[in-house]
Amino acid sequence: MPQRLLSTLARYGCALVTVALAITSRLLLDPVLGLQFPFLTILLAIVVTAWCGGIRPALAAVVVGALAVDFFLLPPRWIFGLTGSDQQIGMVLYLITGLGIALLAGSMHHAQQALREAKQVLASRVAVPPDTPRAAVDFRLLFESAPGMYLVLATDFRIVAASDAYLRATMTERQQIEGQGIFEVFPDNPTDSAATGVRNLRASLERVMQLRVADAMAVQKYDVLRPESAGGGFEERFWSPVNTPAFGRDNQIVYIIHRVDDVTAFVRQEEARTRAAPLSRRESMEAEIVLRGQQVQEANQRLRVVNEQLRLLQNQLEQRVGERTRELTEANEKLRASEERSRLMVQGVSSHAIFMLDPAGIVTNWNPGAERIKGYQAEEIVGQHFSRFYTPEDVASGQPQLALQTAVEQGSFEEEGLRVRKDGSRFWAVVTITPIYDRTPLPIGFVNVTRDITKRKELMTALTEASRFNRATLDGLSAHIAILDEDGAIIAVNKPWEDFATANGLASGAASIGANYLAVCDRSAGPYSEESAVVAAGIRAVLGGEIPQFEAEYPCDSPNQKRWFIVRITPFPGEGLRRVIVAHENITERKQSEKAIQDSQERLLVVIENMNEGAVICDLAGQMLHWNRAAVEMHGFTSSEEWRRGLPEFFDLFELSTIDGQVLTFEAWPMARLLRGERFRDYELRVRRTELDWDRIFSYGGDVVIDAVGRQVAFLTVMDITERKRAEEALRASEERLRLMIEGVSDHAIFMLDPGGHILT
Repeated sequence: MPQRLLSTLARYGCALVTVALAITSRLLLDPVLGLQFPFLTILLAIVVTAWCGGIRPALAAVVVGALAVDFFLLPPRWIFGLTGSDQQIGMVLYLITGLGIALLAGSMHHAQQALREAKQVLASRVAVPPDTPRAAVDFRLLFESAPGMYLVLATDFRIVAASDAYLRATMTERQQIEGQGIFEVFPDNPTDSAATGVRNLRASLERVMQLRVADAMAVQKYDVLRPESAGGGFEERFWSPVNTPAFGRDNQIVYIIHRVDDVTAFVRQEEARTRAAPLSRRESMEAEIVLRGQQVQEANQRLRVVNEQLRLLQNQLEQRVGERTRELTEANEKLRASEERSRLMVQGVSSHAIFMLDPAGIVTNWNPGAERIKGYQAEEIVGQHFSRFYTPEDVASGQPQLALQTAVEQGSFEEEGLRVRKDGSRFWAVVTITPIYDRTPLPIGFVNVTRDITKRKELMTALTEASRFNRATLDGLSAHIAILDEDGAIIAVNKPWEDFATANGLASGAASIGANYLAVCDRSAGPYSEESAVVAAGIRAVLGGEIPQFEAEYPCDSPNQKRWFIVRITPFPGEGLRRVIVAHENITERKQSEKAIQDSQERLLVVIENMNEGAVICDLAGQMLHWNRAAVEMHGFTSSEEWRRGLPEFFDLFELSTIDGQVLTFEAWPMARLLRGERFRDYELRVRRTELDWDRIFSYGGDVVIDAVGRQVAFLTVMDITERKRAEEALRASEERLRLMIEGVSDHAIFMLDPGGHILT
């Protein structure tokens, strides 16, 4: 097979392999990126293909990459076809970007190749006998005798060495220029105001130092100074330079090799091309070198821009991948820990019946508490419908299915009612049914938590018939209540107190009648020891008559729920020995409501901040509280400090007038009207920034509302309708011209019909 065909197959094979690797890499990144950045890896493949194979394989990679992205990455996957305008726009942008990258990188590839070929043709080779020892070769003599024009620069751009050909071309002497800065030896021609040689050469040398790669410059006009013996002054010259870094053993740049070709004769021949004879083969080659040099410099510049964009994009991608990876890792760890805690909790709870149902209500698992409360073994009940726990009357009325439906609609279902055990006996229970979801909108099952409250119901009935004292002070209240004597010993408790102690695993007798509550608080250790000490001090202060009552809020979490309580210590009414009432109430819902209000306010601020319309919030005293992004931009502000001021201070910044130009007093301003209790919509005004040369037409609307913390605030919306007003004015003018034109026609009957054929005008 010919060598040329093998080279072609290798270049196009490189295109197919890089595209395949890019698609595979992007599919592996699916868990992190999702549907975002489908073309990212394909663009990197195009760059690699263009650099290795040239323009045509790169263009093939663009086409193959487009087909591969459409089939493998764009939804719906595994079929061809763009299903939406966003996909079509993305594909067009990809094709434009891919073609640009292919052309830029391919041009750079061909330019570098042409430059290497030109160097091989023009550079003379110095032959050294193969048996000559390295130490016997005078490399400096070889360098200085080289036919090419070379200059060696230090990293501070001082001249270290020069070839004889360079010295002859620039009319300089070695001892005069070595050790000098290149721009001191070769300054710009002071008589040429358009001279750019120094600036362009310095930029190229700095790029070599920064990027650590060779930099080919386009043809430069860089005049050289003639010696006094040759008449002095500057002589016009044109050069084709290439600057190449030379690295030391530590891989650091130690020198820069500055190689030039004097193309002055060629440039002048081009200027007189129509009068001159056809160029010789050598002159044609020199012309090719000049043109290739220009292409290389232009391609270098474009490729640097593309590389910088790709570097920024890669950094963003790496940061995004890292963040998502950390988030997924943390979420997985938390999920595993939560699942393990939940499993241990459910299996360890015997006071509650906790089991799961499938979406149809079939029991799928069973815990020891369910076995104790309902009497069924796991093998007897798993696979049965949970309606078996309901009374026949409730089953006939559809209560089981209604409970599941309510749980789905309201997020949970809770009921206190009669349930049936395996032996047919009935008991009172509090039942909570909560749906379980995955990423789909339909529940995958339900969690049923049943607590046997039969004893509590019986106790409540007995307490109703007991003395007024017990009903009034203990079980008639929802709080966990205990009465302490003067020493802090518990002399009476209510049922909620006992239930709380049992449910939270308090040591036997630690919170029951006869236990010293102050001693329990004093011995408390662990996460709530500080709160216990504060409560103990409050009890002693009330017992000692130092304060009339004591109140404190404190956290007290259960194994499966974060909870907040409030404790109130008040003296027991009546004469005789001093006693106190300790009442604990669960305020978790109130705390959750406060948190929900706070979260709602934050979400509202996010919505307001991202509105297309301007939004301004002001308190009733006229102090600005918040301006969203749109409002700030509409009014020409650049920071929040510019609008954080009282309303009257804006009177010096803006002038508000009606559409026909009547300037408004401050009292007629929209916010001032809101603060007086007015509400309005579509209040159109012309706004002019007094210190800036602009005016706009805004439409205002507003009302006084209640914010999340219960304050009354003025909420003003602002919409920029300048362009709409201008369009309306242009439309009215057009309609008026049309009307005048029609009315001016007397020899024709002109009228308009509606779609039904009725005459309109």
